Amino acid sequence: MDMQPDINRVDYEHGLDALASFSPFERGGPFRGGKYSDIKSFTKNKGGYSMSRTAGQAISILAMAASGLYTFEQLMDPEQNIPEKREMYDRVVTTMENVTGDHGDPNQEWIAEQIYNGRNAAFRMMNEQAGQVDYSDPNILSNKRFCMLQHLSHALFDCWQEASHCQDEIVSLAQKDDPNIINYEKFKEAWSDIEPPFEGIAENITMLRDFLPRVSSGEVSKSNSVDYEFSVIAGSVFYLDHKLKFLQEMASKDPIPDIRHWQTREEKMADVIERSLINERIKNKVTYLSDQPLLAASLVPKVLSGELTKGVTFDGESMEVKGWPSQKDVLGGYPYIKEANDLDAALGEFDTKRTDWWFSKESPVHKAVRESAQSLKEDIDALKYGVHRDGPQKGKPLSGEERQALLESIEKKSHQVEKDADKYLSERKGTRGTEAGNKRKAGAQKIKDFAASIREKIAPELAGYRIQDQIKSMESSKSRDRIYSNFQAVIDLEYVEPEGFKKEFTKGMARKIADIEVNKGHMTAEQAKAGMGKFIAGLQKDKTYNNWVDELSVNSDKRMALRGLSTGEIYSKFVELKTKENKMSSEARENAPHRQAQVQKEAKAPQAPGM
Repeated sequence: MDMQPDINRVDYEHGLDALASFSPFERGGPFRGGKYSDIKSFTKNKGGYSMSRTAGQAISILAMAASGLYTFEQLMDPEQNIPEKREMYDRVVTTMENVTGDHGDPNQEWIAEQIYNGRNAAFRMMNEQAGQVDYSDPNILSNKRFCMLQHLSHALFDCWQEASHCQDEIVSLAQKDDPNIINYEKFKEAWSDIEPPFEGIAENITMLRDFLPRVSSGEVSKSNSVDYEFSVIAGSVFYLDHKLKFLQEMASKDPIPDIRHWQTREEKMADVIERSLINERIKNKVTYLSDQPLLAASLVPKVLSGELTKGVTFDGESMEVKGWPSQKDVLGGYPYIKEANDLDAALGEFDTKRTDWWFSKESPVHKAVRESAQSLKEDIDALKYGVHRDGPQKGKPLSGEERQALLESIEKKSHQVEKDADKYLSERKGTRGTEAGNKRKAGAQKIKDFAASIREKIAPELAGYRIQDQIKSMESSKSRDRIYSNFQAVIDLEYVEPEGFKKEFTKGMARKIADIEVNKGHMTAEQAKAGMGKFIAGLQKDKTYNNWVDELSVNSDKRMALRGLSTGEIYSKFVELKTKENKMSSEARENAPHRQAQVQKEAKAPQAPGM
């Protein structure tokens, strides 16, 4: 379950507010204001239009698109052309309020014209814009053009619904372009066939924005249904992963297809089914989270990184999610849950209430075992999910330093527990006179055994951290210890198969560092061996490290440059490279908006064929 985050994945944790920032609908947007700031100002219309919701804004957007007077950005940017937008909104609302419902009503005809002509104009705009977005950009959620496309898509969908209130007028207009549209149902089908493939994206981004802060902080109460809110996050990430991948595939084609044909009718229906069922199906697989807010919080980073949804598919025939890890697989990534439960059970047995009232006062040795074991349990409880249990950081992952400090504290406290339990048992020899007394004695023995076993359990991970500490120490002191003979032999080779070199190079480095730890008495040989496994596993997942060693395997000059250096100095070469790449990656993210703007400026928009 331990997987490195994909650095090229979409950043689902940030940029979630951008959709609302670029919205022409949020809080009335640029259209409503003045006399329309209060929905009570709307009079009841006979046409049935949803003026108190977003029908007025949606039809206004299409009406302005139909006029041909505004660019995509002027139309969709909520900060631009506000007077014109409010003027159009006033005209739309006034016309709606004056609808009579009679045949040949000019007000109905005007609204139908704005919806129909505006729809065609909006399709052309979207066709020009959609191919200019990099849907694989990790910062796509905060991309302004991407957000505005979602809102134009929403306006089209809104108007598709509002068209039902002027059916005869819409059909009359459509028949001039397509005689096959003989009734309103045929018109709806024709519109659905060419609907751009953005519906559902904004909905899932909004759900992430609403649910992510609560679940990732561990603040979702049982009554709010942790498993439900977690399934919404997981389902949204799953859906957006697949949808954005599809959009990028279409936008990367040469030439870019007309956006009205990016999805077939069948694909759109499958999309709707997946979107409507995915959260429910995932919830059925994570019911064990219903009373575990901290466990849910600890799983959120694994959802955002793609670890939990990797390999998961939605089967459109069975309507089921397949490939979701089982409860056993998920909990297997939390090795200290069982230990926390075991110690809790042992403490419960040790604290069995006395039945002999004249010995009801707790003895000093009993109190010492109870308090030291409870203190140990607090550390293990803090460690078991790998997140903060309380305070402002509640639900946030423990840092490497915090986790190492907990492990070291557990190691220290386990020695004290064992010492206290030994003393208690030495004073309570033989079989006790009561059942409760025998339970307490058995509990003390279990606590003592637990203290020894938990040290053994944490030893590999703690050894891994200590090896890392040794590396840092070697880097800072520039120690000139000679390199371990096997490690040096690998460096000296004129040629070796890349995979073999990588294996021996990494193993040799870890072995040398572990040997230094053993010689200094910081750990036993067994602990060092287990710690090496942790250290090696981390390096094997590091892309920068793998690329570096691959290059060394075929470049004898680069290997020669490492001869005579200490293990720490060789490792520091990798650290320098990693630091440089991280800095470049950080700078690239900071410059992403500027770079995207430049790309868009230079890109030649494809000519959109007519409807």
